[in-house]
Amino acid sequence: MKKKSILLPLTLLAVALYAILSGGQFDIWKDQEKWYTLLLLFGLAFLYQGKKEQESAHVFIGMLMTGLSLHFILQPKLDHWPDTFTMIVFILGLALFVKSSQKKEYRIESVVLIALGLFLYFFQQITKQLSSLSIPVSSFELYWPYVLIAVSLLLLFLKRK
Repeated sequence: MKKKSILLPLTLLAVALYAILSGGQFDIWKDQEKWYTLLLLFGLAFLYQGKKEQESAHVFIGMLMTGLSLHFILQPKLDHWPDTFTMIVFILGLALFVKSSQKKEYRIESVVLIALGLFLYFFQQITKQLSSLSIPVSSFELYWPYVLIAVSLLLLFLKRK
């Protein structure tokens, strides 16, 4: 007997809740009518579906959607919150890490993405520290994305052989 999925009822519930929140019938928090509120509700639906039915793919997409929506909710409220580029990399790494703990795959990728997110978050502090040690950082600041591209292409080429 095939299991009955709860994803459809949960997504319909998310749409209905968003319609109520965006209609102003309930005022729970500021900017509740923004698009990232719907993303949060969908993310929570996928998380619940994934946990209930042991689907790591749903947990992954749920964590990704929930994390991104929480980023957009918290970013204007917290002065020290990282920029969007940094948080997307970090949230993707965290979601992949949770998936890797369930399925035993993508462990290295998740750790690299988390480390890259932390590197991006602390990039200004790293360059300040290197400058204070009289280490020139202008080339580092300019060329690190190109080095990342070269490493990516190298890894891609090596995996194909």
